Amino acid sequence: MKHPKISVIIVTHNSEAYIRQCLDALLRVTYKPIDIYVIDNVSTDNTTRILNTYKRIHATYLTKNIGFAEANNQVWNTIHDEYVCLLNPDTVVEKSFFESPLAEMEKNPRVGACQPIVYLLKDKNTINLTGKKTHFLGFDWIAGYKTTRVPMQQEITSFSGSGVLLRSSALRDVGFFDPSYFMYYEDSDLAWRMRMRGWSIMFIPQSKMFHDYKYMPEKGGLHFSEKIFFNERNRLMTVLKNYSLWTLILILPAFLATELGLLVVALLQGWFRAKIRSYFSLFIMLPSILKKRSLAQKQRTAQDRDIGQGFETAITFEKFQHPLVRYIANPILKWYWGIIRHII
Repeated sequence: MKHPKISVIIVTHNSEAYIRQCLDALLRVTYKPIDIYVIDNVSTDNTTRILNTYKRIHATYLTKNIGFAEANNQVWNTIHDEYVCLLNPDTVVEKSFFESPLAEMEKNPRVGACQPIVYLLKDKNTINLTGKKTHFLGFDWIAGYKTTRVPMQQEITSFSGSGVLLRSSALRDVGFFDPSYFMYYEDSDLAWRMRMRGWSIMFIPQSKMFHDYKYMPEKGGLHFSEKIFFNERNRLMTVLKNYSLWTLILILPAFLATELGLLVVALLQGWFRAKIRSYFSLFIMLPSILKKRSLAQKQRTAQDRDIGQGFETAITFEKFQHPLVRYIANPILKWYWGIIRHII
C-alpha cells in the first residue's frame, strides 16, 4: 500500500497559548509519513522558546512579519512532498485525521483539496466549520457555524486555511497563496483559482479537528479596523482577479449598489475609514492585480457559469445579519443573481 508523504505547515505569531497542544496532537497521529514545518512571524511571547523544545519539527524564525499567505509560500517553496496540510496553531487534530482525506485524494486524482470537519475547541460537540461559502459578490464566511448536524461527504465551494489537506500537483498547477493578501481571503482566492482549473474540493466529515475560533480579534491582537481593511480589500481583489470581464460587467450594478450600502453601514458602525482605505490600497495595487488577472484568465479551463453554481445568493452568516442585509440586500441580490446567472 502506498504511503505518500505529507508536509504540515503551521504559521505562528504569539501562539504560546496553543502551539504546544497543536504539535503534541500532530505527533500522536496514526499516519506517520509526515514532516512538520513551523514558520514563526516574529513572535514576542514564548512561542519560539516552546518551539525550540521540539526535536521532530522544522522551525523557521522570521525577522519580519510577512503575513499568513507569504509565510506559507516560503515553506512551500522548500518542500517536495505529494501533499500539504495547512493548520492554524490554535487547532488540535484527532489521531486518525489524515487517513480519510488522503484515501479520497488517492482515489480521485482531480480532488485538489479536502476539508475536514472542524469543531470548536471549547465546545467539542459544536461545529466551527464544514468549509466556506462564497457569495457571488465575493463575500465569504464559514459554513456550518454553531450547528451540530454533520453533513455528508460532498463537493464544496471553498475551504478554510485553518485546516485543509492540499494536493501538491494542484498547487503547482494554479500557484499557492497570493502573497499580496497578507491575511484573510487567501484561502477563498486559492479555492476559486483551483476550481477555475477544474480541481474539485471535497468535505470529508470522517476527518476531525478542533479550533479555538474567534470571529473578533482578541485584545492585544489585530485591531478590528485592520481586520475590516484586509477583508474588504481582499474580497474586492478576489472578484477582480477571478471573474471574466463579461461577468464583471454583469455584476457591476449589484456590486456598486452593495458598495454604497456598505459605505452607509460603515459610517454608522464606525469603520468608514477602514473601508475607504481598502479602496485606496486596491487602487495602488491595481497594476499587479491586472497582471495576475490576465494570467488566471488565460489559464482557466472552467467557466464562470459552472463555478458560479456553487456561489451563494444571500449572505447568511450570523455575524453579517444587519437589517439592511437581511431585509433589503439579500432579497434584491438573490433576484439579481437569479437573472444574470443564466447569461454568464
